[in-house]
Order: sequence, then structure tokens, then C-alpha cells
Amino acid sequence: MRFPTNGLLVAINDYSFLECSSLTGTVTIPSKVSYLGSGAFFDSAITALEMVEDGALEYIGDSSFSSCSSLTGTVTIPSKVSYVGSSAFESSAITALDMVEDGALEYIGDSSFYFCSSLTGTVTIPSNVSYLGNYAFAYSAITALDMAEDGALEYIGDYSFYSCYDLKGTVTIPSKVSYVGNYAFFGSAITALDMADDGALEYIGDYSFGEYPSLTGTVTIPSKVSYVGYYAFYGAPLSAINVLSSLLSSIESYAFGSSTVSPCGYTSMYSDDGAPATLTVPSSLPSSVYQPVLYSCVLVVAPVITGN
Repeated sequence: MRFPTNGLLVAINDYSFLECSSLTGTVTIPSKVSYLGSGAFFDSAITALEMVEDGALEYIGDSSFSSCSSLTGTVTIPSKVSYVGSSAFESSAITALDMVEDGALEYIGDSSFYFCSSLTGTVTIPSNVSYLGNYAFAYSAITALDMAEDGALEYIGDYSFYSCYDLKGTVTIPSKVSYVGNYAFFGSAITALDMADDGALEYIGDYSFGEYPSLTGTVTIPSKVSYVGYYAFYGAPLSAINVLSSLLSSIESYAFGSSTVSPCGYTSMYSDDGAPATLTVPSSLPSSVYQPVLYSCVLVVAPVITGN
């Protein structure tokens, strides 16, 4: 489908081409269009999408290309787009995603790229994005994630990168992020985690980094964290956990239990070389906060070191 390139079209309204199962080929969004409505091409048979990178487009609506299972190739989000809606590209067959690093994008909606199982390569979250929705990239095949350390991101939603089994390397949590959701990175293959010591992070959700046999070394819990969830790092054979926060109200059970099981059946907290993990906490932190970790990791023989 081709709209007139020099036409006057400025908006494609909600549900304009909803379930047009015979609509195939490439769709080119004209450069003057600023609004692409919710469900605009939902469940159509289009195979490619062209959006002018420096065009007028500002808004990509909820479910606009959801269930376009024949839509493949690279999708480029134009530089003026500030909103990518919930389920915008859910269950499409796109293979790559290009978002202008310093563009206007602020909001990546819930399930926006959910179940894009052919989406691979590196995803770069633009520096102005403040909200990364629940299930945003769950079940995708991305291999690396780049989030600007000093970017605007504040919220990483529940299940946002859930079951991204090919996601590897280091993940850096930007300094303004206050919430890392439940199951946010569950089941990925990341090898290292970098969280700013004095960043805004307050909440590390249940199972957020669970099932990570590849995540090793030291994890530092930043100074403003108040909650580390159940099974947050379960399965990661860490060598050390360094807690900087004296604001913690709870480190929940099995937060740092590794996948090494003792002969008596308890799960223990051991690093990948078989040495016991160390847990360092501030001297001002009440023992009641971290006791659940010790109870659930009963074979830890290294001492709890109070300091910081």
C-alpha cells in the first residue's frame, strides 16, 4: 500500500485497516502523518513497513501493527515519535529495531514488542525514554541491550525482558531507574550486572534476575534500594553480594540462593568455583533484614561482613 508521498494526509485513524487480511506488501507512512492510530493495521498481512526517519510522525498507537505475523525486516522508529503504544508490534515477525538514540521517544508501552520471536541483535533504548513497559520485549530473541546510564529511564516493567534467552553480556541499569519489575530479566543469559551505587533504584522485584546460571561475580545493591524480592537472583552463582543500602526493609527469602544443592537437599549460596559467597551489609542494617537470606542459604560458611 502506498499513500501519495506529497499528499495532505496527516493522520491514519484508529482501526483504519483493522483485520484487512488481504492487505499485503509494503506500507509506507507519508512524511506528513503525525498520528498513527490504535489498531490501524491490526492483523493485516503487510510484509514490510517504511516510516520516514525525519518525518512528522509523533504517535504510534496501541496495537497498531499487532498480530501482523507477515511483517518482517527492520522497523525504524522515526525521530519525532514520542509514544510507541501497548502491543504496537506484538507478535509481528520483525527482525531488527532501530530507534534514534537521541530522538523524542519517551514511552515504550506494555507488550509493545512482545513475542517478536524473530527480533534479534542489539536493542538500544533511546536516552529520553522514561517508561519501558511490562512485557515490552518478552519472548524476543534480542542478543544485547544498551540503556544509557545517564538516560531518562525510570521504570523497567514487570516481565519486560522475560525469557529473552539469547540476551547476553552486561546489563547496565540507568541511574534514574527506581523500579526493576518482577521477572524483568528472568531467564536471560546475562553475565554481569551494573547498577549505579548512588542511583535512584529502590525496588528489585521478585525473580527479577532469577534463573541466571551465567550471572557470576559480584552484585552490588545500590544505596537507595528498599526491597530485594523473593528469588531475585536465584540461580546465579555469585561470589559476593555487596549491600550498600541501609534503607532496606527486606531482603526476601532465596533472594540470592544459587542452584547448587547440598546433599541434605537445601539450596546453598555458592559461587561458580565452589567457594561460598560472601554477603556484605552496612553495620547499621538490622540483622532481621538479611536473616531470611541466611535461613534460605543455610550452607553459607562465609561470614556476613558488616561494614560500608
